[in-house]
Amino acid sequence: YDDESIADFVARWRSLINQLTFQLPQTELIELFTRACARHISPTLQVQNFHTFDEAFTMAQKLEIHAIEEKKIQLRNKNIT
Repeated sequence: YDDESIADFVARWRSLINQLTFQLPQTELIELFTRACARHISPTLQVQNFHTFDEAFTMAQKLEIHAIEEKKIQLRNKNIT
């Protein structure tokens, strides 16, 4: 969902992963996660080299915060002109 926060997405995603009857390797978890993230975050995540899912999650949160800040700046600049 494009309007879903990364934290909510990860909670939902982890819940789905925990329902699996087998355990996926970290590399597959990371790949699935980075592909499934929101469109504006996914391309940046896919070119990173993460060793753990938590690293990917942390970077996704940072990218989400950055995207939100960029939108705020754009709105401010639009309202000034």
